[in-house]
Amino acid sequence: MKKIIYIIFLFIGFSFNCYASTTLDKVQKRGYLNCGISRAVLPGISIHNSDGKLEGFEIEYCKAIAALTLGDKDKVKYLHVGAKDRFKLLNEGKIDVLIKDTTATMSREINFDVLFTGLIYMDHQGLMVKTKDTDNMGSLKIDKVSVCVEKKSTGIANAKKFFHLRGGDYKLILQEKFAGSIKAFINGKCDVIVSDMMILHSIKKMLPESVSAGIIILPYKISNEPISMSVNAGDTNWFHIVNLLRNILVLSEENGVTSKNIDLLTSSDNFMVNLLWQSNNKIIKTLKLNNDAIYQVIYQVGNAREIFERTLGRVLNIDRGLNNIIKNNGVMYSLSIE
Repeated sequence: MKKIIYIIFLFIGFSFNCYASTTLDKVQKRGYLNCGISRAVLPGISIHNSDGKLEGFEIEYCKAIAALTLGDKDKVKYLHVGAKDRFKLLNEGKIDVLIKDTTATMSREINFDVLFTGLIYMDHQGLMVKTKDTDNMGSLKIDKVSVCVEKKSTGIANAKKFFHLRGGDYKLILQEKFAGSIKAFINGKCDVIVSDMMILHSIKKMLPESVSAGIIILPYKISNEPISMSVNAGDTNWFHIVNLLRNILVLSEENGVTSKNIDLLTSSDNFMVNLLWQSNNKIIKTLKLNNDAIYQVIYQVGNAREIFERTLGRVLNIDRGLNNIIKNNGVMYSLSIE
């Protein structure tokens, strides 16, 4: 009898796994994407414009996924998440994808049961200090350093390593939210903020000119921070969809396909057109996306370069550098889709 009951439960479990709704099913039934973005207000990354609409680097990737899965870049609900709750919300299905600046690490994949979908921005962590605390060479001239860093972030380990090797006394001041680090720094409660360079440039841009004029981002790169989107590890089809999105943005740039010329190329011999935009494309069918899914991404949002230039490039004046595609001496690459 016990054996029969055990077999029944196995069958029920198998059936549930086979027929349970996938993330794509839920997104399409709901009619919009739940996208996890930074809680902090960050120019160039995630901020409301003069029309009251969100814009920035993270927002562009949310829109691109919506265009890929729903055919409309504006079908997005933005949910502000912090370092402490981001993976919990992803695991609970409160957000479909995490775009908030998050470093891809093996321990996070293992400990939080998430999957990172590939590099979207190669960043480094750095130090922001007040100009008065540096010497003519741009180095810190204070011995006893108080360092503000957000809890549950890679900045904690990076700060410990950097200041230990530097020598001298230092004290970490852990903040629940990144906004707390900014406030403490401005009010003189800490001498240094440790965070991703992209974030530090955004903070400096956000501050009043009278304040930002007395602040400098030191040239040190104290760590490598490969920023990636992430999804729940329990849905491989959704992982492949978000991974495909990253690849087509880069692949489009590699092949010169932009939002401005896409309609001129749709009937040409362009590699991207022949490979991805035909209605019989096997990848699109396997992932259960609409036939024009790739077209909608590039037409509505653009390629990787377009996203970078109108956000981090134009707003924060960040040089693309390593974030160029490989043929332009960067590290951005696409997996072969053939």
